Amino acid sequence: MELFTSEGCSSCPPADHVLAELAARAASESLPVYPLAFHVDYWNGLGWRDRFSRSSYSDRQQGYSAIGASGSVYTPQIVVNGEAECVGSQARQVDALIAAARQHEPRSQIELSARRSELGIQVSYRVNGDTRDRVLNLALVEARAESQVENGENAGAHLVHVNVVRVFTTRSLTAETSGRWSVRPDPDFADGRLGVVAFAQGVPQGNISGASAVEL
Repeated sequence: MELFTSEGCSSCPPADHVLAELAARAASESLPVYPLAFHVDYWNGLGWRDRFSRSSYSDRQQGYSAIGASGSVYTPQIVVNGEAECVGSQARQVDALIAAARQHEPRSQIELSARRSELGIQVSYRVNGDTRDRVLNLALVEARAESQVENGENAGAHLVHVNVVRVFTTRSLTAETSGRWSVRPDPDFADGRLGVVAFAQGVPQGNISGASAVEL
Protein backbone atom coordinates (compact mmCIF):
# COMPACT_ATOMS: atom_id res chain seq x y z
CA MET A 1 0.00 0.00 0.00
CA GLU A 2 1.59 3.27 -1.15
CA LEU A 3 0.45 6.58 0.30
CA PHE A 4 1.53 9.66 -1.63
CA THR A 5 1.50 12.49 0.87
CA SER A 6 3.10 15.82 1.77
CA GLU A 7 3.64 17.89 4.89
CA GLY A 8 2.66 20.92 2.80
CA CYS A 9 -0.85 19.61 2.10
CA SER A 10 -3.58 20.29 4.67
CA SER A 11 -5.59 17.27 3.48
CA CYS A 12 -2.75 14.84 4.18
CA PRO A 13 -2.56 14.52 8.00
CA PRO A 14 -5.82 12.50 8.17
CA ALA A 15 -4.40 10.12 5.55
CA ASP A 16 -1.16 9.85 7.53
CA HIS A 17 -3.31 8.82 10.51
CA VAL A 18 -5.10 6.18 8.41
CA LEU A 19 -1.73 4.79 7.35
CA ALA A 20 -0.55 4.68 10.98
CA GLU A 21 -3.65 2.79 12.08
CA LEU A 22 -3.22 0.29 9.25
CA ALA A 23 0.43 -0.25 10.08
CA ALA A 24 -0.41 -0.84 13.74
CA ARG A 25 -3.19 -3.29 12.88
CA ALA A 26 -1.03 -5.14 10.38
CA ALA A 27 1.69 -5.55 13.02
CA SER A 28 -0.62 -6.65 15.85
CA GLU A 29 -2.58 -9.12 13.69
CA SER A 30 0.39 -10.30 11.57
CA LEU A 31 -1.39 -9.27 8.38
CA PRO A 32 0.41 -9.36 4.99
CA VAL A 33 -0.14 -5.63 4.55
CA TYR A 34 2.85 -3.38 3.89
CA PRO A 35 2.09 0.37 4.23
CA LEU A 36 4.58 2.81 2.70
CA ALA A 37 4.57 6.62 2.83
CA PHE A 38 6.08 8.33 -0.22
CA HIS A 39 6.39 12.09 0.35
CA VAL A 40 6.09 14.01 -2.93
CA ASP A 41 7.85 17.28 -3.66
CA TYR A 42 5.35 19.29 -5.68
CA TRP A 43 4.00 21.03 -2.56
CA ASN A 44 7.43 22.29 -1.55
CA GLY A 45 7.11 25.68 -3.24
CA LEU A 46 4.04 26.71 -1.24
CA GLY A 47 5.63 27.75 2.04
CA TRP A 48 7.04 24.54 3.52
CA ARG A 49 9.66 22.13 2.25
CA ASP A 50 8.89 18.55 3.27
CA ARG A 51 12.25 17.10 4.35
CA PHE A 52 11.10 13.58 3.46
CA SER A 53 10.12 14.48 -0.10
CA ARG A 54 11.85 13.36 -3.29
CA SER A 55 11.16 14.26 -6.90
CA SER A 56 11.54 10.56 -7.73
CA TYR A 57 8.56 9.81 -5.47
CA SER A 58 6.49 12.37 -7.38
CA ASP A 59 7.58 10.62 -10.59
CA ARG A 60 6.55 7.27 -9.12
CA GLN A 61 3.11 8.62 -8.31
CA GLN A 62 2.78 9.98 -11.83
CA GLY A 63 3.38 6.46 -13.10
CA TYR A 64 0.08 5.47 -11.48
CA SER A 65 -1.96 8.23 -13.12
CA ALA A 66 -3.66 5.84 -15.55
CA ILE A 67 -5.33 3.74 -12.84
CA GLY A 68 -7.55 6.57 -11.62
CA ALA A 69 -10.76 7.60 -13.34
CA SER A 70 -9.49 11.16 -13.86
CA GLY A 71 -6.09 10.12 -15.18
CA SER A 72 -4.42 12.50 -12.73
CA VAL A 73 -2.64 12.31 -9.38
CA TYR A 74 -3.30 14.15 -6.13
CA THR A 75 -2.53 14.13 -2.41
CA PRO A 76 -3.33 12.25 -0.33
CA GLN A 77 -3.59 9.30 -2.70
CA ILE A 78 -3.32 5.63 -1.75
CA VAL A 79 -2.45 2.97 -4.32
CA VAL A 80 -3.08 -0.66 -3.37
CA ASN A 81 -1.18 -3.49 -5.09
CA GLY A 82 -0.38 -1.16 -7.98
CA GLU A 83 -3.89 -1.63 -9.37
CA ALA A 84 -6.43 0.44 -7.42
CA GLU A 85 -6.43 3.88 -5.83
CA CYS A 86 -8.51 6.12 -3.61
CA VAL A 87 -8.29 9.19 -1.38
CA GLY A 88 -5.94 8.27 1.42
CA SER A 89 -8.13 9.62 4.22
CA GLN A 90 -11.12 7.44 3.25
CA ALA A 91 -10.45 4.63 5.71
CA ARG A 92 -13.41 2.44 4.71
CA GLN A 93 -12.52 2.54 1.04
CA VAL A 94 -8.89 1.82 1.83
CA ASP A 95 -9.97 -1.19 3.91
CA ALA A 96 -12.17 -2.40 1.06
CA LEU A 97 -9.33 -2.17 -1.46
CA ILE A 98 -7.00 -4.05 0.88
CA ALA A 99 -9.60 -6.76 1.50
CA ALA A 100 -10.09 -7.20 -2.25
CA ALA A 101 -6.34 -7.39 -2.83
CA ARG A 102 -5.94 -10.04 -0.13
CA GLN A 103 -8.29 -12.35 -2.01
CA HIS A 104 -5.44 -13.06 -4.42
CA GLU A 105 -2.61 -15.38 -3.48
CA PRO A 106 0.91 -14.00 -3.97
CA ARG A 107 2.59 -15.25 -7.15
CA SER A 108 6.10 -14.16 -6.17
CA GLN A 109 7.81 -15.34 -2.99
CA ILE A 110 10.51 -13.08 -1.55
CA GLU A 111 13.22 -14.20 0.86
CA LEU A 112 14.57 -11.08 2.52
CA SER A 113 17.18 -10.37 5.18
CA ALA A 114 18.89 -7.20 6.37
CA ARG A 115 21.47 -6.26 8.96
CA ARG A 116 23.35 -3.20 10.13
CA SER A 117 27.10 -3.05 9.69
CA GLU A 118 29.91 -0.51 9.79
CA LEU A 119 29.24 0.09 6.10
CA GLY A 120 25.55 0.83 6.61
CA ILE A 121 22.69 -1.58 5.97
CA GLN A 122 23.26 -4.79 4.05
CA VAL A 123 20.21 -6.35 2.38
CA SER A 124 20.02 -9.75 0.69
CA TYR A 125 17.07 -11.01 -1.36
CA ARG A 126 15.93 -13.96 -3.43
CA VAL A 127 12.70 -14.07 -5.43
CA ASN A 128 10.93 -17.24 -6.58
CA GLY A 129 7.75 -17.83 -8.53
CA ASP A 130 6.55 -15.17 -10.96
CA THR A 131 9.55 -13.03 -11.96
CA ARG A 132 9.12 -12.62 -15.72
CA ASP A 133 8.84 -8.97 -16.80
CA ARG A 134 8.94 -7.92 -13.14
CA VAL A 135 11.07 -5.72 -10.95
CA LEU A 136 11.87 -5.89 -7.27
CA ASN A 137 11.32 -2.63 -5.42
CA LEU A 138 13.34 -2.15 -2.23
CA ALA A 139 12.39 0.54 0.29
CA LEU A 140 14.31 1.55 3.38
CA VAL A 141 11.69 2.97 5.73
CA GLU A 142 11.81 4.99 8.93
CA ALA A 143 9.24 3.45 11.28
CA ARG A 144 8.28 6.74 12.92
CA ALA A 145 9.18 10.35 12.19
CA GLU A 146 7.92 13.68 13.47
CA SER A 147 7.97 17.26 12.22
CA GLN A 148 6.96 20.62 13.62
CA VAL A 149 5.62 22.47 10.58
CA GLU A 150 6.29 26.20 10.68
CA ASN A 151 4.80 27.46 7.41
CA GLY A 152 2.44 26.49 4.61
CA GLU A 153 -1.02 24.92 4.89
CA ASN A 154 -0.12 22.94 8.01
CA ALA A 155 1.64 25.80 9.82
CA GLY A 156 1.74 25.19 13.58
CA ALA A 157 0.96 21.48 13.29
CA HIS A 158 3.03 18.72 14.86
CA LEU A 159 2.93 15.88 12.33
CA VAL A 160 3.68 12.23 13.02
CA HIS A 161 4.49 9.85 10.17
CA VAL A 162 5.00 6.09 9.96
CA ASN A 163 6.87 3.92 7.46
CA VAL A 164 8.38 6.90 5.68
CA VAL A 165 10.31 5.81 2.59
CA ARG A 166 13.78 7.28 2.97
CA VAL A 167 15.64 5.34 0.26
CA PHE A 168 14.13 3.51 -2.69
CA THR A 169 15.62 1.41 -5.48
CA THR A 170 14.38 -0.94 -8.21
CA ARG A 171 16.08 -4.07 -9.55
CA SER A 172 15.18 -6.08 -12.66
CA LEU A 173 14.05 -9.63 -11.90
CA THR A 174 14.31 -10.62 -15.54
CA ALA A 175 18.08 -10.22 -15.33
CA GLU A 176 18.62 -11.67 -11.85
CA THR A 177 16.31 -13.04 -9.14
CA SER A 178 18.73 -12.72 -6.22
CA GLY A 179 21.16 -10.09 -5.08
CA ARG A 180 22.35 -7.65 -2.46
CA TRP A 181 21.67 -4.03 -1.71
CA SER A 182 24.00 -1.92 0.39
CA VAL A 183 22.72 1.44 1.60
CA ARG A 184 24.18 3.98 4.01
CA PRO A 185 21.38 5.91 5.78
CA ASP A 186 21.72 9.65 6.30
CA PRO A 187 22.83 10.57 9.84
CA ASP A 188 19.47 12.20 10.64
CA PHE A 189 17.70 8.83 10.73
CA ALA A 190 20.44 6.17 10.72
CA ASP A 191 20.07 5.35 14.43
CA GLY A 192 16.28 5.18 14.44
CA ARG A 193 13.87 2.29 13.99
CA LEU A 194 14.25 1.20 10.39
CA GLY A 195 12.87 -1.52 8.17
CA VAL A 196 13.17 -2.82 4.65
CA VAL A 197 10.16 -3.59 2.47
CA ALA A 198 10.56 -5.50 -0.79
CA PHE A 199 7.83 -6.02 -3.37
CA ALA A 200 7.73 -7.56 -6.84
CA GLN A 201 5.88 -5.57 -9.47
CA GLY A 202 5.05 -5.78 -13.16
CA VAL A 203 6.89 -3.48 -15.52
CA PRO A 204 6.73 -0.50 -15.64
CA GLN A 205 4.34 -0.01 -12.69
CA GLY A 206 1.84 -2.82 -12.83
CA ASN A 207 0.30 -5.21 -10.33
CA ILE A 208 2.25 -6.35 -7.30
CA SER A 209 2.72 -10.10 -7.09
CA GLY A 210 4.45 -10.50 -3.73
CA ALA A 211 5.97 -8.61 -0.81
CA SER A 212 8.06 -9.09 2.28
CA ALA A 213 9.47 -6.95 5.07
CA VAL A 214 12.08 -7.08 7.83
CA GLU A 215 12.81 -4.81 10.78
CA LEU A 216 16.28 -3.67 11.77
